[in-house]
Amino acid sequence: MARILFVLSGIDFSGAEIVLLDTLPYLNGHDFSFFLMKRNERLIEEITLRFPESNIFLSSARIPFNRITRMALMSVAVFMYTKKITTEEAWDKVKKAQIDLVYLNNTVEALFFPFELLPYPTIAHVHDMVDSLKPAFRMELLSKLRKVEHIVTVSHASRKALKSFGIDENKVTVIYNSIPKLHSESSLALSDFGSKQNLNIGYVGSIIKRKGVDILIKACCLLSRKINKRITVHMVYHSYDEGFLKKILRIARCSDKLELKLLGTLRRDEVLEFYKEVDLVVVPSRRDPLPTTVIEALATGKLVIGANVDGIPEMLGDEFFLFKPGDHKDLSEKIFNVLGTPLDTLNHKFILTLQKIKKDFSPEIKADKINSVIKAVSKIGYKRIY
Repeated sequence: MARILFVLSGIDFSGAEIVLLDTLPYLNGHDFSFFLMKRNERLIEEITLRFPESNIFLSSARIPFNRITRMALMSVAVFMYTKKITTEEAWDKVKKAQIDLVYLNNTVEALFFPFELLPYPTIAHVHDMVDSLKPAFRMELLSKLRKVEHIVTVSHASRKALKSFGIDENKVTVIYNSIPKLHSESSLALSDFGSKQNLNIGYVGSIIKRKGVDILIKACCLLSRKINKRITVHMVYHSYDEGFLKKILRIARCSDKLELKLLGTLRRDEVLEFYKEVDLVVVPSRRDPLPTTVIEALATGKLVIGANVDGIPEMLGDEFFLFKPGDHKDLSEKIFNVLGTPLDTLNHKFILTLQKIKKDFSPEIKADKINSVIKAVSKIGYKRIY
């Protein structure tokens, strides 16, 4: 058994946090505690509900993570944050706690949390493509990653990017996110597109340039001229860039047959129900290491069309469901082809994709791999402090 301190930024409660809390019940025999770098009531509620006996350490130090620090002043921001957090009561409690290892849940945690000042071996879980980060952000992050004992990342594409920046590939393990078992046995729910007057397309993710929402809306503009259907794009998002949102709203005026429905933030159970209400899901990202929405949508019985970039093809595989990244014309053509494909053919392709997902993205496989990493890192024992 290992006594593990999971460090979470608390900035949000989205993909990385959801994936972690879904995985922990499969890590039998370990003792969990949590350090929240920022107070997040929803995250505290979820942790308390699922792991009522676990300790939660709360920091009040503000994480200086903004556009300015990402662009140029990241090393200064990390230094100032370290100076602040190490004077807190929560930090003193962590130093005195009985801990075998520290598990940094995402990139921000690896960047800011001063794990190198603690005597515990450390695992960093990287959910981002490091080559897509701003240079100042990336340089400081890589410096911190070189100090951890092991790195877990979510796709082979992400591991390749880390290697390209000099990270030893022998200390990087690829562990795919998993489908919660509750949803992995979903029956197929493919739509008979030809018999419907409306086409409902689902999108789940932030409304920012990297996620490629504008590519999706432009594709739907083209598609609206080809098909005799109304198109509604239903958008679930937990964060957005105001200027970028205004841009996609302007783009959507291209056709009176196109409508956007902005649903904002939904609870996890509501998101899973949301997938069931749409005909297909599109993941139009310009860059994305391994978007959780792909496996969630597939697990609820929905077709997914995604950009052929980073970790997305590791999930979808079949080029029938992949479009050229950044190319709204190709995306429009892919959706059009899906609409014109016989349901039996779609069903066959869907089953093959779902079988791959269930095989490679099962929670049991993920738990086994994480346990192996934890076991190896725990053997290191107390480490020297940099």
